[in-house]
Amino acid sequence: MAAKESRKRSRSTLQFEDNEEKLSLLRARIAESKKLLGECNNYSWIPKLIDFYDSHREKKSDAGRPDTSGTIDVKLPVIAPPSPSSGHEPSKVEIHTALEDDDGKYFIACKATIRSLVKGLTGSKGCCSVCGGFLLLDSFQMERRGHCGRISFTCENNHETVWFSSPILKSKYVANLRVIHGFMSSGLTETQYRGFTEAASLGSVEHTYLDSVFNKLGYLSAVQSVYEDGIKSVIEDIQKEQAYVDNDGDIIITDARHDSSRNAQHTTVTAMSYYTNKIILTINWSKQESSTAASREVPMTKLLIDKIEEMGMENDIDLL
Repeated sequence: MAAKESRKRSRSTLQFEDNEEKLSLLRARIAESKKLLGECNNYSWIPKLIDFYDSHREKKSDAGRPDTSGTIDVKLPVIAPPSPSSGHEPSKVEIHTALEDDDGKYFIACKATIRSLVKGLTGSKGCCSVCGGFLLLDSFQMERRGHCGRISFTCENNHETVWFSSPILKSKYVANLRVIHGFMSSGLTETQYRGFTEAASLGSVEHTYLDSVFNKLGYLSAVQSVYEDGIKSVIEDIQKEQAYVDNDGDIIITDARHDSSRNAQHTTVTAMSYYTNKIILTINWSKQESSTAASREVPMTKLLIDKIEEMGMENDIDLL
């Protein structure tokens, strides 16, 4: 019986400085490079890395810019090294960003757009989706669009990649529309909204933008329709109350509130049902309707009661 032929093996050893922290960081970077190069073991990793280097040099030569430096300037993210005591390759890579003076650089992004960004970059293996060239991190630029961001960067062949932090609906960023809806629904004035967002460095939208959303996109008419449907539903619920039937009406509680701005620019009068504790109707006046806050309360309350009567609760109201 012929003896089994043994496979010949060769071994190479890489020696590094005896520094546990540096070795841990190096292991993490090697693990990350293996992921970028595709599935590979320690044996196939170095040849793949060399092939990757050679292909990069060929691309630069084809583009008419031969590589004279002999090196590749690739900036890797800051990777948190694994615990030195573990002795194993990390199962998780954490990317951290150092705190910098970035006032005015914040913007709003949503989960779907971040997923699209990651999908786009991983799909092209971190390279330009047009030519396959390296993306240049130094070309990174951000433009603020209200509360959103427009991010752009180029590759070594000057192809531009652009990412938007928010989906777009009828030429408007959805994140901007949600912020507008949020501050309007919470009762903030436009001045209060700007004060908050500018203090938080989250940007703001201009008055012309608000006007376009309110009128051209039909926001105000949509809110008015929902508001009227809500009032109708509340009144129907009140009229079904046994106490309302027994007493031939409801007890309406009204209250006037003035905003905190100088000379009270706005006054709001609200009517609430005594039986259901639900808000029936609210009206708001500004200095355009009445110059002083004190002179607004009585006519606003009378107008409020008239409107409630018009909606089906006539002659059944006791005013406190």
